[in-house]
Amino acid sequence: SVSGDAPTADPPSASVADKAKLTAWRSKMGLSQQDAMEAYVVECERQVQLYGTRDDGSRSSAGGGNSGSGATTSSSQQQ
Repeated sequence: SVSGDAPTADPPSASVADKAKLTAWRSKMGLSQQDAMEAYVVECERQVQLYGTRDDGSRSSAGGGNSGSGATTSSSQQQ
């Protein structure tokens, strides 16, 4: 488990992506564990509002359950 502040120096073998992650982690330096958890929940809620969820079908072109049930209703109405 990872907890606490990020290391102050980048490892010599760190990739560009790893350096970006460490920079983002360092931007939260000094944040308490409770405050970090609360900020995480707020960010999760923001992203659900913005992008929806896989199950709600609002952003998925794969069609959650809505398109399947609509097709069944149309077929039964035609019979």
